[in-house]
Amino acid sequence: MPPVLSPLLQSDFNERQAHFSPDGKYIAYTSDKSGSAAIYVETFPLSGIEWRISSGVGAQPRWGSNGRELFYIGPGGKMMVVDVKLRPSFQAGVPKPLFDTRVLTFTDFRNHYVVTSDGQRFLINSITQERSTTPIDIVKNWTALLKQ
Repeated sequence: MPPVLSPLLQSDFNERQAHFSPDGKYIAYTSDKSGSAAIYVETFPLSGIEWRISSGVGAQPRWGSNGRELFYIGPGGKMMVVDVKLRPSFQAGVPKPLFDTRVLTFTDFRNHYVVTSDGQRFLINSITQERSTTPIDIVKNWTALLKQ
């Protein structure tokens, strides 16, 4: 018998990119409930208690393996970090920029990066080169040119 799947968060808003804390007691996710994409943390099992983490827009939250940091992509593609405490109760510090990224998309349904267990290195799915602005020449009726 296949497993029964049920929604974790149900609201009138778009929630995506959920990631459980290392201790399994919190979920970080992206939601547009504020009018634009932002990072939130909620207790698990769900209790209705939530904290907004990003001060501006944010997407793709990812917990550090030690549970003391939460990473996300902020405005302009900046990798952001927030110091957090999980015990005795959840507390979040002020978001700080770490470095610029060139992530492929901001509000996709999946994360485009992972962070190493020590929180010092990132593997990021990013754009490797700028798009070409070279014009394209279109030749109509090119077969007529072959006859000349």
